[in-house]
Amino acid sequence: MSKKGILIALLVGAVAGWFLVNFSPKDQGPEIIWGKTWWDLFKLGIGPALIAFWAFTAMLPDGGQKSSGKIRPKKIRNKASDRKKFEKDTPRTFLQTDRGKFLDSRKFLYQLVHTVSTSPKKESVKGENDAVQAQVKELLFAELADKRGVQIEAVLTALGGIAGFSVQMMIREAYVDSGKVAEDKIFVVIGGADGEKYFSGDNINEGVMAPRPGNLSVWSLVAGAPHSVGAPLPDIADMVSVMAKSYGSPAFWVPDVPQENMPRLMPKELLNRYWNVVRNIQMMNVGVISTMPFSIAQLAQLIILENKAIIDPTIGAKVVMEAALRMSRIDPKHVQFARFEQPV
Repeated sequence: MSKKGILIALLVGAVAGWFLVNFSPKDQGPEIIWGKTWWDLFKLGIGPALIAFWAFTAMLPDGGQKSSGKIRPKKIRNKASDRKKFEKDTPRTFLQTDRGKFLDSRKFLYQLVHTVSTSPKKESVKGENDAVQAQVKELLFAELADKRGVQIEAVLTALGGIAGFSVQMMIREAYVDSGKVAEDKIFVVIGGADGEKYFSGDNINEGVMAPRPGNLSVWSLVAGAPHSVGAPLPDIADMVSVMAKSYGSPAFWVPDVPQENMPRLMPKELLNRYWNVVRNIQMMNVGVISTMPFSIAQLAQLIILENKAIIDPTIGAKVVMEAALRMSRIDPKHVQFARFEQPV
């Protein structure tokens, strides 16, 4: 419960108490029990009722969200106090481009959440996913460039990790964060020996690799790259098996790819760096997260085909899926601004 709500409850209680003391009826009725009249019992019940009301409202979801998961517009007003808390918000040191720094900032996320939550539902338009892909591609190539150039494996790992993690977050936002389904009912929660929680289960698997008939998955799109040039597909079942044996160990965080194709940065690091930026691009252009896994997976497919002279499409697909599988399982606590909500 907010401070404002507590003050209102206390004020109502004080006014009610003053009124009951000073304006008691002349005829308070006969004694009912233990020498008390109906009026006495009424007065005695006011205090407990107010306390119960306060306790109930204190347990309601806060943090700018209703129990439905919708953001309260009053919680995200652009007040002077809200603007002030972003004045000292400094970009994360690895960001190289002004656009990346802008899209990753607390201030931008705050304003974007406000815009999306208070605007009418955006209708899907032709080309919106193309716009997401073009902007994400341009940004990642600029952000991952160094004196050695851009490592394609790093770009593919970033895209795979974002696509896989967005499957989990899509499910969380639709069911868990809205309070519709408990976390352990929608996911299979695996406790690792390292103290980490890993999230698996049919719902994640459908989005990442095993869709229901007629649906898309990250894997069905990524596999289109080697398939379209007649190259063999990487063994997805083997990738899942190797990953499953590594839960709770350092090996989980390292993709099982040939050493010459190992990304310069690991999937977890790349996901934490660029999730907020890419998700914000998605929300600016589309307004919902539900198409994000497949839009990003399709972008990975296109980049594999554009660079088939640099990386074998079979290996390229494996690089993407190693990151997608592992990052679809990780705890959101590892990711900067994992949820699309008002930053604190």
